Amino acid sequence: MGIFKPKKKKQGAFSIPLTPTGRDKAAMAAEAAKDRAIRILAREKKKEADRQALVDRADAIKERAQQQREDREKRQREARESQAKQRREQRERAEREREARRERAEQQQRQETTAATLRTQQQGQKKAERERKARQKEERAERKRAEALRRTQMKNRNK
Repeated sequence: MGIFKPKKKKQGAFSIPLTPTGRDKAAMAAEAAKDRAIRILAREKKKEADRQALVDRADAIKERAQQQREDREKRQREARESQAKQRREQRERAEREREARRERAEQQQRQETTAATLRTQQQGQKKAERERKARQKEERAERKRAEALRRTQMKNRNK
């Protein structure tokens, strides 16, 4: 082996070097580092985009859940209000029915009172009529007795 190193040939304008030089190696290393950095940055950006997509998806799920919760609460509130309204209407209807029954009972009571008063009046009228007829009968009987007494007295005078 020789102690001598082969001499480097000067590169011509159109010659293509078969082995890269130190400067080329350094440039390639720098280029490779840039490419690696770009790939790493792209990977980081992709991860960040994926994370952001997950965060957005989670936010959308949270918003949907919140909306569903609000809708459910609204439906429940409306159902409670509707039930309260139905109970209120039912109470009012029951109150009207009680009032109507009370009115009917009062009206029936008035009718019964009126009918009883009429019966009493009719009975009083019948009694008065009977008493009047009885008086007339007594008066007739009294007149007949008086007539009979007068006739007897006249007969006795004529004798």
